[in-house]
Amino acid sequence: MREALILSLAAAALLVGGPGCAYKAGLDLETKGIRSLGVEVVGNDTFRQRIEMPLTRRLQEEVESRVHVTPAPPGEADAVLQVRIRSAREHPLAEGAHDVVSVGSLVMVVRARLVDRRTGEVLLRGGAADWSEFIIPVGEDLDYALRVAARKVARRVVLLLDPEIDKLREEGPKGEKKSPSPR
Repeated sequence: MREALILSLAAAALLVGGPGCAYKAGLDLETKGIRSLGVEVVGNDTFRQRIEMPLTRRLQEEVESRVHVTPAPPGEADAVLQVRIRSAREHPLAEGAHDVVSVGSLVMVVRARLVDRRTGEVLLRGGAADWSEFIIPVGEDLDYALRVAARKVARRVVLLLDPEIDKLREEGPKGEKKSPSPR
């Protein structure tokens, strides 16, 4: 129930993005002539300081491992991924003695756009949100929750670029299913 509440808050926050935003499900970068992609340092519209760097690093990692273009510095890339953190809110889920938070969550909401650096055309706009819990008694804290939320949000942003990414990883050449890897 607690998770459903947090995700519904994140979904509601995405809807507040403003009118006129064009949302698409994926983009064929190759047909647009995009062979390289740069990730700008994430912008931060919140009062929380230094939360943009973990997300920037995770976005770069996701682009390098999942998108079928060459990673490049933003000033040299064919296209640039621009992301802004719109909200990063901590929610107490359980409190211990003296109202000290013992279990909490962090909900992160971002807006993203992909811009053709050569023409200035906005190729894709979208939003992503996700959350993470932290449990103080087991050694987790807000920094831990930030790292986990950044990883999850970065993956969602990259999936905006191409929702077929995960499908391609599961398939071999010509759509043949890969055999499951031993665990």
